[in-house]
Amino acid sequence: MIEKRQTLRIETSLGLLPGSLGTSTDSRITDMSSTGVFVENNDPLPINADLDLKLQLPNNPEIMSAHARVVWIKFPKSKDSKATTGMGMQFTNIPPEQQKKLNAFIEHNLQLGHGEIQGMHYI
Repeated sequence: MIEKRQTLRIETSLGLLPGSLGTSTDSRITDMSSTGVFVENNDPLPINADLDLKLQLPNNPEIMSAHARVVWIKFPKSKDSKATTGMGMQFTNIPPEQQKKLNAFIEHNLQLGHGEIQGMHYI
């Protein structure tokens, strides 16, 4: 498979609060970049679904807002497959100051070589 991503991603393992994104409570953010996230769950939303996300970076009390759109969906090839089901979401609108903070956070963690970031909260 050819990699189409334009930005580097940080691996995560973040739970979502019940009802977030209008998805099931077993949803998890498994990676993110400055332009979007992958949400692993058993019942992905349809392509082009628009959502309002609220997120909080670790050690930062500020709640950040972002609008996002589902741009692709992933399903296992068979019911017996252990592959994940979920949706790729692209940020469509983030206030410029919050985008700068998100970019700085991602860049900082990439420089540190952190593959998996704990403590980030999506609301």
